[in-house]
Amino acid sequence: EMDSQSFFYGFFILLWDFLTQKFVFSRKRSPLVELQNTAGLQGKVAVVTGGNSGIGLETVRLLACGGAKVILACRSRERGEKAVRSIGKVKPGSIEIRILDTSSLESVREFAQGLRSSLTSLDVLVLNAGAMRLPYGPAHPGSFPEPHFATNHLGHFLLTLLLIPLLRRAPSARVVTVSSISFVLHDLDLDDLEYRKRPYNPESAYANSKMCNILFARELAKRLGTGSTICSSAIHPGEIVTEISKNMGKFLAFGHRYVVGPMLIKLEKGAWTQVYAAVHPDMEGVTGRLLWRVDETIPFEDRPFKRLEPDCQSRLWDICLDLCSATEEEKAALR
Repeated sequence: EMDSQSFFYGFFILLWDFLTQKFVFSRKRSPLVELQNTAGLQGKVAVVTGGNSGIGLETVRLLACGGAKVILACRSRERGEKAVRSIGKVKPGSIEIRILDTSSLESVREFAQGLRSSLTSLDVLVLNAGAMRLPYGPAHPGSFPEPHFATNHLGHFLLTLLLIPLLRRAPSARVVTVSSISFVLHDLDLDDLEYRKRPYNPESAYANSKMCNILFARELAKRLGTGSTICSSAIHPGEIVTEISKNMGKFLAFGHRYVVGPMLIKLEKGAWTQVYAAVHPDMEGVTGRLLWRVDETIPFEDRPFKRLEPDCQSRLWDICLDLCSATEEEKAALR
């Protein structure tokens, strides 16, 4: 269990981020500004998971307005179409909706197969889909029983593995994993990801899934190696009101939106960090970073990881390969 000193350190970091983020973001500008006088994102293809709402939708909008062809991946075509209509004027055909449920490995495989059949290369993969405060139990028969790990991490792990061939065919590709600073509040137990040996706590499970996101982004960068045309980074978008808070319950959701809401940043700015990591020229060739506040590296990023086992990243990777029943060909994707 996390010691009290580590917990209060994590709580202080969260509080500091919450109280200062609005001032910091007010001094930033959209990462697309520097692309306005260039060809921008013309010819680039991007995939955004969970692109039908929240910062996922804002990411789709910003990338499409920048000139990219964006594949909006979400669980419902109806919600996807409604999301596209809400964006307004974009170039016809610049946004394509495809069905993906990251809590289902079967859905992930079907989605990846569809992309491999229709695309020649992929420039940007934004792993944005997420859920929080979910009740314990598999989302689908046969799915991993802890739903935050399944939805927020495991599905994205498999998706990335399956899309590595497409990413390799791009001149320069980026994988951006959306995490959360809440990972500092709870320790990760790789021997009990299913919560069989301890009481289930949805906040702890969510934080653990966000820690897994970061470990994955770092291990991906490590396995790709220096000189790879694919760069991997993880980001913390900031404290934002999004639909991810819908499972908080009416009282907490009301407080989150209307009591602390004035201190939160707007959705558009909440998407800036992942868009910066995905397309900004300053991130060319940069890999393995944990970003926040658009273009800053989290200053304390190594401290929470010192509590983990030295081989935690590689262990998590191997665990996920087994949970996904990865084939030998899929396991060899990064070799």
